[in-house]
Amino acid sequence: MTTGVHPASGKKSVTERLHLSTQVVLLGVVGVEAALFAVLIPEFLTTTNLLNAARATSYLAILSVGVTFGLISGAIDLSVGSVLAISGVMGHVMITAGLPGPIAAAVAIVTGVLFGFLNGVITVRFRVHSLITTLGMLSVARGLAFVIADDLAPPSRDAFFNMFQNRLLGVPLTVLLAIAIFIVGYFVLAHTRFGQYAYAIGDNGAAARDAALPVDRLRIKYLIVSGALAGLAGWVLASTIGIGYKGAGAGYELTVITAVLLGGVGFTGGSGSMVGTLIAIVLMGILTNGMNLYGLNSSYQAIVIGAMLLVALGLQARRSGGFR
Repeated sequence: MTTGVHPASGKKSVTERLHLSTQVVLLGVVGVEAALFAVLIPEFLTTTNLLNAARATSYLAILSVGVTFGLISGAIDLSVGSVLAISGVMGHVMITAGLPGPIAAAVAIVTGVLFGFLNGVITVRFRVHSLITTLGMLSVARGLAFVIADDLAPPSRDAFFNMFQNRLLGVPLTVLLAIAIFIVGYFVLAHTRFGQYAYAIGDNGAAARDAALPVDRLRIKYLIVSGALAGLAGWVLASTIGIGYKGAGAGYELTVITAVLLGGVGFTGGSGSMVGTLIAIVLMGILTNGMNLYGLNSSYQAIVIGAMLLVALGLQARRSGGFR
């Protein structure tokens, strides 16, 4: 299990020092890329652009909290982008069917919970690697979103449905929600048994079983957390754009996984922190916003994101000793 302080000497553990050094490096990269885009793009540092960038990044941020829990426990979730899409579509369906906004929001989140539960059950009951399970679920969820959205009614004017188009003190509600979720995620991961069990299971599942931890049940729960937050992100995105869009979240899974790995979460589990994930999400958000403002073709943007993922995997390999 990852611990912050050595019980005997009171010194910071090697793991914590590694996390801190990773976070310092990431903050340096954030500063460099922000300075670079500020020089290349005059409007980059305007308040309007920074708030728009923060709002666009907030959906990825919500997803990344759930993915962090899953990956630390040793379960990677590649389905979050597609689950976001089907959840937003389901919320929109409920609104256009005349159901109250809170019920529609609940249906969207429950849709995410259901997919997370299915991911977990298939992974632990049939001993299928979560990479394969969630890759299959990515296709299932996206296909369902396309099927259901084919008959979707026009955008809703329901006030509750469109609430995330609003701002509080000039800050988009989506950004405030993402910050709140990160704070809760940080507290749960760092200061509760549920969070600490994720480290134990990801580090050594067999040892966790020997210590009488319900490993399978917990892994299902961590994937449910990932699914629930994907469902919430789907509702928030649908609320922001005013419609449950079947193509929403396409490619989000790669961006989120890249950020989580860059933030220091081990690909095989057992290490990482929510702070590292937050810094890396900010890094990815600035990068995406800067590339869009610069007018970089989406194909080249995909190349950059793919290269970043390879860098993240390479860094993880160096930390863990690589493939054996």
